[in-house]
Amino acid sequence: MPVFPNATSPSLPAPMRAELRRDVLRGLGSPQKWLPPKWLYDAHGSELFEQITELPEYYPNRAEREILVARSSEIAAATGARTLVELGSGASGEKSRLLLDALRTRQSGIAYVPVDVSSSALSQAADALRAEYPGLTVAPVVGDFTADLELPPVDGPRLVAFLGGTFGNLLPAERAVFLRTLRAQLAPGDGLLLGCDLVKDPAVIRAAYDDPTGVASSRGESHPPALSEPCLIVSDHTAPIVQSFAVTA
Repeated sequence: MPVFPNATSPSLPAPMRAELRRDVLRGLGSPQKWLPPKWLYDAHGSELFEQITELPEYYPNRAEREILVARSSEIAAATGARTLVELGSGASGEKSRLLLDALRTRQSGIAYVPVDVSSSALSQAADALRAEYPGLTVAPVVGDFTADLELPPVDGPRLVAFLGGTFGNLLPAERAVFLRTLRAQLAPGDGLLLGCDLVKDPAVIRAAYDDPTGVASSRGESHPPALSEPCLIVSDHTAPIVQSFAVTA
């Protein structure tokens, strides 16, 4: 049984509670049952996902982290960002720290805006980052960036990071809407850091999302994203690719 927030949970803003009700009625009322993966990420679901990312079979997180360790300084130099906006930030903030360290090395006054559907995950991550980075402006936003994306008015240039392969959870039509909506909100000088993957042997993907230890199954059956060779793409607000960073797996 998937772990997702109660539709009446006060931790969810009213529009998201209404959206959750619609998704449950539509998805579980269909002949083939489904739910958007975003509803797996309440406090417990986020904690379980952090455990999944550390499993040997879960290559996406390991590969993406390796890229950021090797390339964060180049990404910071290419974007010159003063604010890091992370969509689907989760609770750990591990990758955020790699980017924040690189950005703070280049200039002071960096701000961090994590965006997530889980208020508890946001609170946990924000508290930890404020303690670890005195003076860092952390402005969490509870929201569903796939439905009502609205970037906060913060100092630019902004680097919008969409990591973890979450982009692969969206259907093709949803990806197109998301990218158009995001592009319309980016200003000159802003950048997008997108974590993505290419098509792989289904057995590799199944192993990543259905591990032998049963951690993934305890989180519920999730829709496996279309993953492939790990890469991070930096683009400017007009959408063409400026630079790509990758490592050999």
